[in-house]
Order: sequence, then C-alpha cells, then structure tokens
Amino acid sequence: MANDLDALVITDAVNDSQRRVLDRVVSRVNGGLIGWNNTKIRTYTPEECREIVELSKGFRSKDEFIDALNKVKEGIDVSELISYSKNTNLRMYERLSRGENIGEVLWDAFQDSLLSKDSFEGSLNYAVLMQDESRKEGYCNVLEVLFNNQVVSADFGAPGKMSYHLVGRGFVAEGCRLPLVTQEGKQTEKSGILFPLVLYSGIEEQEACADELVNHEIVGHMILRRPDHSVRDVSSKDCIMSVPDNRKEFVDLAMQYRGLKFCGECDVAYQRYLKS
Repeated sequence: MANDLDALVITDAVNDSQRRVLDRVVSRVNGGLIGWNNTKIRTYTPEECREIVELSKGFRSKDEFIDALNKVKEGIDVSELISYSKNTNLRMYERLSRGENIGEVLWDAFQDSLLSKDSFEGSLNYAVLMQDESRKEGYCNVLEVLFNNQVVSADFGAPGKMSYHLVGRGFVAEGCRLPLVTQEGKQTEKSGILFPLVLYSGIEEQEACADELVNHEIVGHMILRRPDHSVRDVSSKDCIMSVPDNRKEFVDLAMQYRGLKFCGECDVAYQRYLKS
C-alpha cells in the first residue's frame, strides 16, 4: 500500500475540550516548519481503550522485567535514580534510600503505575497503536495524543545509559519518539510520537505542553536532528531541546509559551535548515 499520509493522529479524545486541544496539535503539525498537511485522525473508543488496558495488565511478566533490568544493571547509579525519584515517586525514593533490592523496588513501581490508572503497557502500545496503525496506512508518522490513558513503559535504556527520568517517575512515559519499522524489521524514516496529555491539568496546560512537545520532538529531533540537552547545563537550559528533571519543571517551561527558542548550536542548525 502506497503511503500518502504525512501523519496519522491516534487519540482517545471523548469530549469537546479534548478535541479542541487535539485540533491545536493537528494545526501545529499542518503548518509552519513541519508542513504535515495530509493528516488523518483515528479515534480509539472507550471500549477499545478498555480492551488495551486489560491486555496491558498481564502483558509483561516479572521474569521478563528482571531480565531487561539485568541487561543494564551493571551501569546503574543508584544515587542518580534516588535523586530522580525524590520528586516524582516518593515510595520508590524511600525504598531505594533504605537500600532495598532494586529489582523488587522497580517491579513494584512498574506494577503500581500500570494498575493505578487506565494504562497502556509501553511495548503493547508501540506494537498496536503505533506500528500496526502506521502499517495500515503504508507507513507514516504517528502522533498518539492521549487524554484518558497513560503509557507505562519498562524501558531501562542501554547499558551505562539508563533512562533515569522514565524509571525514576515509576515508568510513566512523558513524551517520547520511537522509530517505526516494517514487518521485516527494516527501519523506516517515520516515527511514533507520544503526547501524554492525560498527565496535565486543564485545557491551557494541555495546550502549552502539547506545543512544547511538538517543538522538542518534531522540530528539534525530527527536523533539525538535534540531541537532548540537560536542563542543568546553563548554556542551553532555555533551549527547546533541554530536558527538565521533572514534570513540574516541564509544565512551568511550557506555560511560558517560549516558541522556538534555541541555544547557540541548535540555532545554527535551525538557520542552516531555513536556508536549505
């Protein structure tokens, strides 16, 4: 099947206020620097979402979880994990600070997040809502805009490069971009991008955070090919590619409606793109 879509927008929006925010996301990617004019919306019904939530509960076993953890365990800096969890997952922070077994602590945190709200398990979400839906359209970018369901992902990162942000907040995904592949496993040039607007309060905050995610994930990563920056780096802390330490910091930045603000190196990439 030939691909004639720039992007497929997948959502669980159920009311007018959520659709208003969704329209803003679609408008942002349709115009300006992005120019994904040919988009299509696929709305998952509450019944379909409930089915995914139920499948998610038993999708990953404890043995699979511990095996994945063991692949990165050698390079884990527990003090760094304690630092990240302090403001985002108090139970994890307290148990790690007491020196409890890291595998048991992280498995319990994963289960707590998965079962505490309507949650899609990350691997299942990627396979069903991103990969499969993209394939049906001949492979296109996927924007997953969720208002009522969160994504919980047991992604530990790579050896020596643990995903401290994700793990420290109990594996709740707060925006990510994942490469999409063919059924044969060949990498496409398309991506699946998560907009977890369920994590933010009210229309204004959701709109601001959606704008910031468009700037960071699509403009920054996909178009300009720029890497993440640490928000602790003073020289780049105001850049759209800086990654805040916690959700409150992200929301505070988003509510400033900074637009496309760059550090020196990212501005060079931006100016080069405009001239190309």
